[in-house]
Amino acid sequence: MVTVKANQIGDDVYDTAAPVTQSFTVNKASQIISFPSIANQNFGNPPVSLSAIASSGLSITYSVVSGPATIAGNLVTLTGLGTVTVRAIQNGDTNYLAATAVDNNFCTNVA
Repeated sequence: MVTVKANQIGDDVYDTAAPVTQSFTVNKASQIISFPSIANQNFGNPPVSLSAIASSGLSITYSVVSGPATIAGNLVTLTGLGTVTVRAIQNGDTNYLAATAVDNNFCTNVA
């Protein structure tokens, strides 16, 4: 809740006005995640760099939802063959609500 109080002390023409106080609530802003698709990969490729962004500019975290891969920061390392699902997450802060998580799928194939 934010409260603002306005005062007008008057001058030689106008009397002092009664102070006015107004209160209002500042709500958190919403945000969305843009997470470009990830091309299918060959097993043995170097780690894949992820590049999701939040409309708020806040940092994104990633997790492997399923499949043969691990995450370190924004790099996905392939650990086997199959379909990998990676999730991009932004939990919000004092100014922004959490964004809806976005999943991205790709396959790792035999090189």
